[in-house]
Amino acid sequence: MEYMRRDWFYNAITFLTGATATSYFRVEYEGFEKIPRKGAAIVLAKHHSNIDIVLEADSVALLNNRYCNWVMKASLPKVLEWGGGVRINRPGKEISKDLSEEQKSLLIEENEKAFKYLTDLLDNRELIVSHPEGSRYFGKMGPVKTGVVKHLRNHSEEKGYDVPVFPLGISYSSKKPFAKVVLRVGEPISIHQEGLIEVVKEEITRLSGF
Repeated sequence: MEYMRRDWFYNAITFLTGATATSYFRVEYEGFEKIPRKGAAIVLAKHHSNIDIVLEADSVALLNNRYCNWVMKASLPKVLEWGGGVRINRPGKEISKDLSEEQKSLLIEENEKAFKYLTDLLDNRELIVSHPEGSRYFGKMGPVKTGVVKHLRNHSEEKGYDVPVFPLGISYSSKKPFAKVVLRVGEPISIHQEGLIEVVKEEITRLSGF
C-alpha cells in the first residue's frame, strides 16, 4: 500500500511537539508495555484537548518504538496526513444538512476511501488511534461514536483475524504549566468482544479517573 504518512515529517513533528508538551506538563505513563511493538492494534483514547494527540505520539514513540495513525476530523489541515492523520467527514459536522446532495455524495465518497485506507493499515499490521468521543470533552467522558470501530471490526471478521483494542485513559490535574498528566493503558480487548463500545467506554472512563 502507499502510505499518506511521511515518516520524516512524523519524526520531526513528534520530536518538536513532544519535547514542548513534556516540558510544559509533568507526564506519567502507565501500562504502555501492553501495546505490542509490532502487529495490528487499535488504541481508543480519551479526548480532552488537542494536546492529547501530541502526548500519545510521544509516548508510543518513546515506549513502544512505533508509529501511530490517527482518525481525525476532515476539517483539520490536510498536511496532518503526513503526520499519520486519516481524515473522516463526520455526519452532522462536515456532512451537514445544509449541503447539496452532490456535495454530500462527494464527502461520503471521501469517507469510503478513508475507511479503505484504515483497513489497509490493519492488514499491514499498523497501529490505529481513534478518539471515540469524536470531539473534545475536557474533564468528563462524552458520548462515544461507533462508526470507525464497527467498520474495522467488520473488516477483521471478513479477513478472519482478531485485533487487540487498548483503552487509553488520560487525566489532567489542570491545564496550567507543570500540571500532572497521566496516560493509562488498559488491558487489551478483542475487537470481536460483545458490547465492545460500551466496554471500552467504561474502561476509558475508569482509566481517566472519572
